Amino acid sequence: MEQHVITGNQANAPGLNLAAEIVGLEANLSPGYLRAEINVCEGGDNLFSVYSITGQLRFRKRIIHSGFHRFFVDLKKGVYVVTLISGKSWAAKRIIVN
Repeated sequence: MEQHVITGNQANAPGLNLAAEIVGLEANLSPGYLRAEINVCEGGDNLFSVYSITGQLRFRKRIIHSGFHRFFVDLKKGVYVVTLISGKSWAAKRIIVN
């Protein structure tokens, strides 16, 4: 798997054809749920997961389309890693629950 990190100018540069492979993930904890903005390769095998800092799987769901999603996950105080895998690309974010 590979992760692409590009700026807005690079994404729009002529000759770059990365748009079909770019995976985007923004995740925020709201009271009672985890809110995520997800950008995935449409029609691909997309998997959204939440792991504790010790590696324990806390939540997993297949994602069909890009957009805003709400996941009702019971997360206790601690640090978690939210991952999104889409084809050969991936993204990860750290979430801290106080």
